[in-house]
Amino acid sequence: EDAVYILVGEIVKALDNGKGRRGAAELAGHWASTAQCDLSEHTSSLLTAALENLSDADEEFAALCWAAVKAVATAIPKEVAPTYVRCVKDAVGTARERQLRKRNGIRTVAGLCLPKALAPLLPIYLQGVLQGSSAELRELAAEGLGELVECTDEATLRPFVVQITGPLIRIIGDRFPWQIKAAILNTMGLLIRKAGLGLKPFVPQMQTTFMKCLNDPAQQVRHSAARNMGALSKMSARVDQLAADLTQSVTSTSDPQVRYAFLEALQQLLRHSATRLSPATVASVGSGLEAFLSPTPINFEDRSMLADCIGEWARVASDEELKRTLGAALTLGGAAKGDVNARHMAARTLQAICAVAYGRVNDLEVVPKLVVGINKCATDSDISIKLAAARAAGRLVVAEMKASEGESAPSLSPLCPALVALTGPDQRSEVQRASMAALRAASRYGAAAMEPHLAELIPSLCSLVGAVQGPLKMAAERTLAATLQLGE
Repeated sequence: EDAVYILVGEIVKALDNGKGRRGAAELAGHWASTAQCDLSEHTSSLLTAALENLSDADEEFAALCWAAVKAVATAIPKEVAPTYVRCVKDAVGTARERQLRKRNGIRTVAGLCLPKALAPLLPIYLQGVLQGSSAELRELAAEGLGELVECTDEATLRPFVVQITGPLIRIIGDRFPWQIKAAILNTMGLLIRKAGLGLKPFVPQMQTTFMKCLNDPAQQVRHSAARNMGALSKMSARVDQLAADLTQSVTSTSDPQVRYAFLEALQQLLRHSATRLSPATVASVGSGLEAFLSPTPINFEDRSMLADCIGEWARVASDEELKRTLGAALTLGGAAKGDVNARHMAARTLQAICAVAYGRVNDLEVVPKLVVGINKCATDSDISIKLAAARAAGRLVVAEMKASEGESAPSLSPLCPALVALTGPDQRSEVQRASMAALRAASRYGAAAMEPHLAELIPSLCSLVGAVQGPLKMAAERTLAATLQLGE
C-alpha cells in the first residue's frame, strides 16, 4: 500500500515535469487498466493530473494523457461516479484555462478533440446530473457538460449528442432548483450552437421545454430559454407556428416578467429565422408588435425589447408594413412632454431600426425622417432618450459608411451637431460616453467621411478632455485619438 502511494506521487509529479512526461502518462494508463490493487483513493489525483495536461502543445503527450484518463475513468463504478464530478470539472477547467492563455484563437482542448474523447467523462457527468446527491452537485454536473461541449469540436461531439441531450431534456422537467435548470439550459444552448443538425430529432421536445421555461419564476431560466428558442428556430419545421404562438403570448400575458421573456424569445426568433417566415406570418407578427405600441408599455425593459423586435422584424416586413409601423413609432416621438414612455419607445425603435435594418429604410428613402427623429430625441430632457439618440446616430452613420466602403455618410452632416451637443459638459456622463462611442465607431469605419467634420468635432472633444477626470477623461482621449486617426 505504501508503494502505491509513492508510485502515484511520482507519476503525478512526472506529469508536471518536462522530463519523463510521456513515460509517466503511458505508465498511468497501463497501470490503471491492469492494476490488481484498489486505486479508488488515488483516482482523483490521477484524473486531475492527466486531465490538466490535455491542452498541452505536445499532441502525443496529450493523447497519452487522454488514454490515462480513459483507463482511470473506466474503472470508476457507476454508483460512485457522481463523487468525481467536482474533480473532473476543476481539471477540465484548468486545461481550458491553459489553452486560453496561449492566445492563439483556438478555444478547444486538443486532448478533448480526439476520436471518442468524451466517452470516459460523460458517464461521470450524466450520473451527476441524474443521480447527484445534492442540488449543488447536479448543477456542477450540468455546468461540466457545458464546458465539455465548449472544449471539443463538432466532429468529436457529434456521436455523443443523443447521449447528452436525452437525459438533459428528461431531467429539466423535474422540480429542481432554478440553478440546475439554468445550468441545463446553458448546456442545451451550447449544444444547439455546436451540434447543429445533429439535434434535429430533439427539436420538438426542446421547443416544448423552452416554451415551458419561459414561464419559470427565475429570470435566468427565462432568459436562457428565450435565447435558446431563437437558436433552435433555425432547425424548427414549424417556425411560422412558433412565431405566431410567441406573438400571441406577448399580447395576452399579464405578468410583466413573463411577457418580457416571450418578447425576448420572439426577438431571438426574428434575429435567427425571420427570413424563413411566410409573408402572412410576418404581417401577423408586425400587427401584434404594432398593437403593443399603443398604449406604450410602462415597463422600461418591455419598451427596449419591443423596439429590438421591431428592428429585427423590419428586415423582412413589406414596404407598406414597414412604413406604417415606422410612422407609428415616429408619431410617438412627437408625444406630449409628459409622456416620456412614448418618446422613449420612439427613440429605442429608431435605434433598433438603424442597427439592423438600414438597408430597408434606405431603399424606402425614409432615412431623412429617421435623422429628424434622432435629432429631436437628442434634445429631449430624459437621459434614456438621449442615450438612444446617440446610439441611433452612431449606428445609422456606421451603416452608411459600411454601405459606401467608408467613403461617405450622408446623415453625418445633419447628425454631427447633435453628437457634439451630446458630448457637451452639461450632459450626463453616460450620454457623453454613448456619443463618444458613436464617434469612435464612425472614425473606425469611415475616416474619409469624418474628415470634413473635424473642425466641428475636435474643439468639443478637446474641451471635454480638459474638463473631466478619471475613466471619462480616458474615454475622451481615446475618442480624440480615434477621430484624428492616431490610434487608441
